Amino acid sequence: MSFDLDSLINFIKDKENIKIISLQFSPEFQKNFQEDFYEKIKLLLPNNTRIYIIGDTSYSQCCCDETTAMHLNTDIIIRIGSGCFTQNKKIPIYYLIENIYFSEEQISQFKSVFFKKLESKLKNEKNVENILFFYNEKFQKNLIFKIKKRFYS
Repeated sequence: MSFDLDSLINFIKDKENIKIISLQFSPEFQKNFQEDFYEKIKLLLPNNTRIYIIGDTSYSQCCCDETTAMHLNTDIIIRIGSGCFTQNKKIPIYYLIENIYFSEEQISQFKSVFFKKLESKLKNEKNVENILFFYNEKFQKNLIFKIKKRFYS
């Protein structure tokens, strides 16, 4: 599993008002990942930062638990893993999403297959200006950014 911890730590350090953090893990990371992540992040943050792990939400498992975080006087919730990206009303959320890495060869292969299918579907269309592309958030950093870079460079 790979997460961009550097970005998270820099974000927290840049915000001087973040002293209490609530970590909330998506279901796939709740069992075997919480303690390791907690220990890792604790070493990287300033000593005066308090870190709590909050459990299941009273809503859907994809939602951040603002109610529990408010009881802890949390400055920010860090959601590790997947989530619905609903923004809370009172406490900001930082979504830390797992990175899935793809080689340049895999991206080239994807691009080739994608465009072949796209060409066959759009053969009879004349004025296509936009294409809407849906993807899982795990692919954002290492697949979508690389594809965009190759398309526009």
